[in-house]
Amino acid sequence: MSLETFHFIRPLWLIALPLWLAFSWWLARGSSHGRWRELIDPRLLPHVLVGAERSRRGRLVGLLIALWGALVILALAGPTWQKRPVPVYRPDLPLMVLFDVSRSMDADDLRPSRLRRARYLVEDVFDEYRDGPIGLYAFSAQPFLVAPPTTDKRTLHHLAASLSTDLVPVQGSRIDRALKRILEDLENNNVRHANVLLVTDEHAAEPAALKIAARLKNRGHRLLVVAVGSRQGAPIPTPQGLARDRNGQIITTRPNLEFLQALARAGGGHLFELSGTRAVQARQLLADMLHPRAGRAGMAQQAEEKADQWVEAGPWLLLPALLIAALAFRRGLILALPWVVLPWLMLRPAPVMAFELHDLWQRPDQQALEALEQGDARTAEEKFRNPRWKAAAAYRAGDYQRAIRLLSHPETADDWYNRGNALARSGRLEEALTAYRKALEINPKHEDARHNAEVVRKALEQSRKKNQQNQQQNQQQNQQQNQQQKQQQKQQQKQQQNQQQQQNQQQNQQQNQQQNQQQNQQQNQQQNQQQNQQQ
Repeated sequence: MSLETFHFIRPLWLIALPLWLAFSWWLARGSSHGRWRELIDPRLLPHVLVGAERSRRGRLVGLLIALWGALVILALAGPTWQKRPVPVYRPDLPLMVLFDVSRSMDADDLRPSRLRRARYLVEDVFDEYRDGPIGLYAFSAQPFLVAPPTTDKRTLHHLAASLSTDLVPVQGSRIDRALKRILEDLENNNVRHANVLLVTDEHAAEPAALKIAARLKNRGHRLLVVAVGSRQGAPIPTPQGLARDRNGQIITTRPNLEFLQALARAGGGHLFELSGTRAVQARQLLADMLHPRAGRAGMAQQAEEKADQWVEAGPWLLLPALLIAALAFRRGLILALPWVVLPWLMLRPAPVMAFELHDLWQRPDQQALEALEQGDARTAEEKFRNPRWKAAAAYRAGDYQRAIRLLSHPETADDWYNRGNALARSGRLEEALTAYRKALEINPKHEDARHNAEVVRKALEQSRKKNQQNQQQNQQQNQQQNQQQKQQQKQQQKQQQNQQQQQNQQQNQQQNQQQNQQQNQQQNQQQNQQQNQQQ
């Protein structure tokens, strides 16, 4: 023991020492006979007061109480005089994987697609990485947690297999938001060192992401970046065909290697390319970088950092305090124990916090996302709290009318875009076109809204043309029917005229016949008369 290094870690507790001693003295004084002699008649005093032996025993108990309290207070003050090195934190190095699920990851310049090739790579990294737990995030316009940090590789593989561009209702590629989410989660869980693996085909430059990557590095983490996609680029497939810009030209996307290189450098890591023959090389480099046998260099040294911590001698003072409590409270030892055990627990050194994110994502949104991945969109809609996610689940379930109702008060360009999709699926193309135009008014660079608006506009034009053609066909059919009716009427009239003529002819013939008969009769009569006259 060195007097030069002796001190109290929590010296404010020493203020309670004189207060406790004064309280003990007051108790001892209150138990003496002095005050009773002032109040009781001297002749009755011997019959009232206890003997001297009991008085001495009372003072002894008071002394023990004073000593017990002094020992407890000194223990709480934390006497110490030596140091010892202790680990700063748990030596595991968590790996946080950020996976891009924006629409451009469906490009097929890597067979069968960028997303599937990147997913295969991530699953290989899961198998290779043994330095600590692995967490999986997916992101597009917003990041979300897919799997909290775990060492269960089977669960990680299962969840990674469900990654697709259909998981998110709002498209985009906001690396800055994804890195910010990672940094917040690491800080909230007191993680001082971690590997962060970013898998993306980002084609734009985000200055905000560079700042957050630098913050990651300054906080003791390291950022590794995998650029997915060929340098030649590829078009973006969508359900309506290849994505096009406002001029109708096919959009070709390729990773911005210059920006991603700067991002990895700012985060203290490296950039790897996943494209063609570089895919195998990237996999090997990642295995060398992340595998513990490859040498963890600075990260391993950081993970094994130790700090000098003062060793408290206070807990040892509680042992005699416990014995005193046992003597002073013989029959009430059980009641006295908490007063000794409580300070003992208070003096125990706080354990180093390990990296635990298992409770972080036990939220309805996570349960809803899992249900959505399993194809149970109805359950996902019930569990989602955010109306936008509810609308996305309803859309996935094919309940487009409910999705429209949930997006009845759109605020952002993406809200209008998603409402337009639901309207288009419902066959309400004119309203869908209006929604897409609203989205473009808010964000003129919203290429998905522009593309869908063009598709819907063409569909409306085709519908109008078909309607016009149908109208023309109907008119032609009506004209033909009218002509046919007229012809039929003419034919009927002719037939009627012919019939009338025939009837007239028949009547004329009958009349002629009658006239001839009458004439013949008259002639016969005349002849008969003449004959009679001659006779």
